[in-house]
Amino acid sequence: MEIIRKKNVLILSPHTDDAELGAGGTIIKLLENGNNIRWIVFSSAEESVPDGFDNDSLKKEFQMVTEELKLSADQFEIHNFKVRYLHEQRQEVLQLLYDERKRYKPDLVIGPSQNDVHQDHQVVSNEMIRAFKNTTSILAYELPWNHFNFNSQYFVRLNEKIIQKKKYHY
Repeated sequence: MEIIRKKNVLILSPHTDDAELGAGGTIIKLLENGNNIRWIVFSSAEESVPDGFDNDSLKKEFQMVTEELKLSADQFEIHNFKVRYLHEQRQEVLQLLYDERKRYKPDLVIGPSQNDVHQDHQVVSNEMIRAFKNTTSILAYELPWNHFNFNSQYFVRLNEKIIQKKKYHY
């Protein structure tokens, strides 16, 4: 599967920083190759913001990333599911993904790995599989701090320019 040949790409991020940390280079490469990107964030994790920071600081950081990547307002959305409680709204997450499947019709979905131990990541991963398993290609990103082992089956080659851009932005 050559991901740059996919036209509509849906990025799923349980929290504002997950997809850019797990697949930021891939996202940059897809944008540089002219792919359509739609990015959904499920929680801005306001309850997890350290003392001394504004509650919406993670949301603002994500919005800065979207500005740097030149994403328009209709290319991303941030939901306000409560951090660490997505399991209580699993059905709402699934419905959101079904609705997005019908509306956006992605050729590729990129979301968290099935091996991720964070409870919110597990919900998004499971519902991603339920919503898209019979309709499109799915790739999962892995975050080292949320995995006991890695099951990498696909690698995206990044050039030095993309690596530097990811380092600068994330």
